[in-house]
Parts: sequence; structure tokens; C-alpha cells
Amino acid sequence: MTDERARGAEGLQAELAQSNVTVTVVFPGAIATDIARNSGASETTASAADSPIKMTSSIDAARQIVEAVAKGKPRVRIGNDAKLLDRLSRVMPTKAIRFIAKKMASAADAAS
Repeated sequence: MTDERARGAEGLQAELAQSNVTVTVVFPGAIATDIARNSGASETTASAADSPIKMTSSIDAARQIVEAVAKGKPRVRIGNDAKLLDRLSRVMPTKAIRFIAKKMASAADAAS
């Protein structure tokens, strides 16, 4: 989620603060799913299990999201990579964008 969307969610949280509705923003890092392979958007046949990148299991990610929503937490960051990028995007947004682009390019190179 981009910083602008997070701010939009924070506005929604503020708007709904006096209601029974809570808003939880989810910042997912690398989650071990085969979504890219199964979507047909990628030519790779490698599965998430074969990835050299440390990923959070989909079961653990789901557990963290459900717990955060149940507790009414305003945000949940899944994985150390998401925590790092969330902090980096708040302090140095341009550097965060470059970092993400570089990681995406290296992941695409590794998959091909």
C-alpha cells in the first residue's frame, strides 16, 4: 500500500472513530503464496517454496491479520520486510520506492 493510501485509511479511521466500525490497514511483505505463478502474469514456473527470499507463510499472515482486526488495531505489518519498508517509506519515501523497484527487478531476474 502506498503512503497516500495509508493516509486515506487513516482519514477513514478518524471518520469512523465514534462508530462501531474499525479499519485495519494491512502492509503485507513477502507472503509465501503461488499467486504470481497461478495468475498467468509471470512466465516462471517456480513456486513460493522455491524462492530464495524469506517469506511469511500464508497461514501465519492470515493469523496476524485476523488477530489485528479482532483487536481493532489500526495497522498490521506482515513480515520483517514490510516493517522495514513501512519505516523507510515514512522517513525516506523516494528511497523506499527505489528500493522496492530494485528488489522487484532482482526478483524478476531470479525468476527468469
